[in-house]
Formats: sequence, C-alpha cells, structure tokens
Amino acid sequence: MCIFFNKNKSVDGGVAMGLSEREKGLVSLLESKTKAAFLQALEQMDKEGIAYYISETKRDLTTQLLYALNGRLGDIPFSELQWAWAQIGKAPPPNNLKQTWTLQSNHFNGTAVDMVPYDAVKKAPLWDAVNKRMVEIMKSNGFDWGGDWGKDKYDPPHWELKKVA
Repeated sequence: MCIFFNKNKSVDGGVAMGLSEREKGLVSLLESKTKAAFLQALEQMDKEGIAYYISETKRDLTTQLLYALNGRLGDIPFSELQWAWAQIGKAPPPNNLKQTWTLQSNHFNGTAVDMVPYDAVKKAPLWDAVNKRMVEIMKSNGFDWGGDWGKDKYDPPHWELKKVA
C-alpha cells in the first residue's frame, strides 16, 4: 500500500487519490511499468515533501502535431495557435512553452511524463524551476530527464522511462 502526500492532499492504496482528478487521469494513461516506476518516485517525493505538478503523460497525434508546430514554426502568431488548440478542445500550453522537435515521442506509448516542481504556497507550477532532488529521485527510479538533453533539445519538464534491452 502506498501513501502519498502532495499539495496538502493524501493518496492511498497505490493510486494517486490525492492528486487532482486531472492528474489521476493522466497517471492512469501510463504504460504499466512506467506507471509503477512513476508512482514509486512520487511516493519518495511525497515522503520528502517535494511538491510536483504533472502536466502531461500519454498524448495523441493531434496534440503532438500542434507541439511540433509550436517548436518549428515560431513565427506563427500565438493567437493562431490558440485557435488551433481550441479546435481540438484543449487549452494551449502555458506561456507558449510547449515545443517539440519530433513527431516520434515517447508520450505516444505512455512511457513519458511532463512534470515540474509545484509551489504549494502560490498554488502554481514552477515551469522554469529545477528541483535537484526531484531529478535524483526520478533518475533513481529509472527515468531519463529532458534537462540532460543539451541546449538544442533542453526539456526540463520531460521524463521518460529508460529503454531496457
């Protein structure tokens, strides 16, 4: 049985019951090995009082295409991207930060998570922050970090389960 504490909510029974309904739904979409490793990492973060915000897990092709447009066609006015997002019933990424260079994402198969530190006082995700302990915990649970991908592909919210041969 797992007990989690995050954002002043408790989680019980190995399912992220204390997460927002949206976050619970996102975690439920993960591939089974990824989900197990991710829940283990969340348990460790909760024990250490590290607050986090899960922004995305598994995504569909339409969403990936819009992220690729954000990343490759930076001259498109944000108002047009907002319109495109509205057509699929989703809100655009915060501050127009979501960008990608590929259509071949590990988010498709449910082995990737986008998660950032969370400010429990301000009740807001910290999109530009890096929590070194969060990085250590996620890596120790088998995740590669997008923050290690270098200048051109730097993606600190991104975590993906390492491929096992």
